[in-house]
Amino acid sequence: MKGQEAGSVRSELSKLASGTATLGRRMEQLAALRADEAHETAQIARLERVLDFDRVVAHVRDAVARAEVAADPVPHVVVADLLPADAYQKLVDAIPSAVFFDGRPEQGQEVRVPPRLAPMSSIVTWMFVDEVARVLSDLLVARLAEPLAAYACAQFPSLPPFDDWGVDITVTDSRLVRRAPGFAGRPPADRPWQLVNSVVDLARQQDTLEYGSKLRAKEIAFRANSMVTWVGPPDVHVHASIPDRAPADVERYTYEFGIGPTRGGRARLQRCEPLV
Repeated sequence: MKGQEAGSVRSELSKLASGTATLGRRMEQLAALRADEAHETAQIARLERVLDFDRVVAHVRDAVARAEVAADPVPHVVVADLLPADAYQKLVDAIPSAVFFDGRPEQGQEVRVPPRLAPMSSIVTWMFVDEVARVLSDLLVARLAEPLAAYACAQFPSLPPFDDWGVDITVTDSRLVRRAPGFAGRPPADRPWQLVNSVVDLARQQDTLEYGSKLRAKEIAFRANSMVTWVGPPDVHVHASIPDRAPADVERYTYEFGIGPTRGGRARLQRCEPLV
């Protein structure tokens, strides 16, 4: 009986510690929001002058058209100067502080895009990015049409050819990822419907080319305003680890998203309903 009581006490103490940690984190987030509050109106006004949808999409369209499709090590494109320089800088400025990211530092921390909780200027900026990404996904699907169709056939041999799926193919699992000293690698992602994956490097002015990533054997430097997009599973791409001994201000931020069927589209394909 005493052993059961001790176990119950330990369980309650664990819950209390977890609740206390969550409360402490919420307090830190609130403090960060309050610190930014005085500047938010001016920041949002500046965003309106830079985040012009038609201008940014036109630039993105040209950048994707210039990129060459490579077959090795997997079908992929590397898109340089993805965004206009001023718009890219607004994205970097809109990265929320570390307190808004979830997850264990050694595995990389994430915040969904657009964020639910962040300074208003960050939320506005990443809502804009989410809309641009939906146009970008269509451009990438068209650019990678041939290898994408082949991969979809291999991944789902019981389904009709990819061009006959008849469901929306768009952005999925859109997120910001933070890596810092101690990052040792991310666990494999199980996203079989994520047919195309993209990683946009959000290098800041002080960041070097170090601690980039690999697309299988292909080294990819951490380069500002650059995107790598590949056909295949997420775990084909691996971020470089960052040693504990690295300076505390060594951080690497990326904007990452997949492309695949919507939730409704996946359900329809899984039911094997007639495609029209």
